[in-house]
Amino acid sequence: MRIRKMNRKVVNEKIVKFLSTYDTTDLLDIWNSAESQEVVFGKTKKVNPYMEFRVAELRRIKLSHPDVITRDEINQMISEKWKKAKEDGLSLKSNDEPEETTKDVSYEVSKPFHKFCLDKRGGYKTEFPDDTSIEITTRLKDEWRTLTVSEKKDWSI
Repeated sequence: MRIRKMNRKVVNEKIVKFLSTYDTTDLLDIWNSAESQEVVFGKTKKVNPYMEFRVAELRRIKLSHPDVITRDEINQMISEKWKKAKEDGLSLKSNDEPEETTKDVSYEVSKPFHKFCLDKRGGYKTEFPDDTSIEITTRLKDEWRTLTVSEKKDWSI
């Protein structure tokens, strides 16, 4: 039996309250276990930050701009705000105001090609500013393929 229509938090609170009333600590422990939660509610899905942002913005736009009625107008407004937030280095969390974060993302290098790309990507972005990320990656891949085995060893981890 899966409970999907009710809010997970509400259901948990009600069941914990019920089980606490009857002093059934064993049942309470079983209910609170990760396995039981997964059986009842299913696996928890990772939340896509953009979709969470979009839902919040959609509500805000409908309240603050009742004159905006077309889907295209709303999508354009949301897209522009998301793009600006990304450019400003903002992290948008659900039900929170934008929060400043650093743009420096740590990346664990696991292969020589990754190390090569991290080192060379900035130069390609400067040299080809109009290229998309995919085009830059293609250029990196092509350059990597032209390297000899000994040159590739210089990039080993």
